[in-house]
Amino acid sequence: MDMNEKLTANFRLGEFYNPGDKGTTWRSRTWPQKVITALPRPAKELYTALQIIRDVVKKAVIVGSGVRSEAHNASVGGSSNSGHMSGAAADISVQGYTNIDLGELVIKLFLVDVLKPYLAYTYLIEGNTRTRVHIGVDVEVPRNSIWGPGYANCPSYKLLTALSSTPAPQPATPANDNETTISLHRTIRFTHINAS
Repeated sequence: MDMNEKLTANFRLGEFYNPGDKGTTWRSRTWPQKVITALPRPAKELYTALQIIRDVVKKAVIVGSGVRSEAHNASVGGSSNSGHMSGAAADISVQGYTNIDLGELVIKLFLVDVLKPYLAYTYLIEGNTRTRVHIGVDVEVPRNSIWGPGYANCPSYKLLTALSSTPAPQPATPANDNETTISLHRTIRFTHINAS
């Protein structure tokens, strides 16, 4: 595999691989061929979702942990069904963003349906820096919710949970031919009465 292969406008293949050597960048790592061929490629949905985040923040999105071998996943305490091992998860950070800031952005991009087609699971990583967010696109793993630990601390989380628990409103029937109703999303309704 060519680690310099461009996956998107801002992400290269090598950014998604981390053999566990701390303190190095992906460009400075040496990649034994047997290690590379044994690991899956990152999922297209994953790097597409990260490119969307990158386009919005207009800053580098750092993949701190992407594709992992089973041994590396176990050494960092990863779940036995971790999306990292299938190429469907990444732990990301953006300089100048806390994990709550980044989580807030993920919620907003989800609410406007930009990340909704890709996102399967996410949580805020509590570690020492509190700057990383887990993004998972592994839809085959059953979960109770997309929103994992830490999201309750994000200001928009209450709105998100309210929207997801509110039944979709029925389309409004105009009172007369001069009234036009436009429904946006599931709970916001604008009504315009023509003055004619």
